[in-house]
Amino acid sequence: MRYAFDNVEHGVFYPPLSLDSTSLDSDGNCVRRFDVADESPSPEERAVQSQLERDTRAFLAALPPRDQVVAYRLYWLRESQSEIASFLGVSRMAVSKAVARISKKGFQALRSHNFSALSH
Repeated sequence: MRYAFDNVEHGVFYPPLSLDSTSLDSDGNCVRRFDVADESPSPEERAVQSQLERDTRAFLAALPPRDQVVAYRLYWLRESQSEIASFLGVSRMAVSKAVARISKKGFQALRSHNFSALSH
């Protein structure tokens, strides 16, 4: 539903604009008024993302099987430590210790990749 005031600003009527409308630039070239920004990642961003995925998979594969389950359920499934403990049939404290172990190993792995932000 359209309202009469949709195209009025400070008492001045503005006709609706089409997303496909064009205008001329300073050189007389026809350009679209509303181009959609290209939000796809750059080749460099794709390369970094790809490397991050490989590093994450390698890190998880190096964990003991139970820690792999804890990491997956905690970080990918977003389950609570209590839910994970129930699933594994262990105490919440055992899951908490596994999370601490995983975090410590992850921090050490990042440090070994020379992430300078982690040295503070």
